[in-house]
Amino acid sequence: MITKEGKPVGIIVDYVIAAKVMLKDRNPDEINVKEIMSSPLITVGSDASVEEASGLLARRA
Repeated sequence: MITKEGKPVGIIVDYVIAAKVMLKDRNPDEINVKEIMSSPLITVGSDASVEEASGLLARRA
């Protein structure tokens, strides 16, 4: 999700839609993205190692 100012504030992926909408038999037309998106975003640069990214995720969990 991107704000009107262009700031990324959340992300949604297919398995989240499946787990939080389809498998719970919820109507997708009645759910806002902000209800199921992952936020805040945890980001690293494209030159970061997978180990660095994994460590950051583990510390934030």
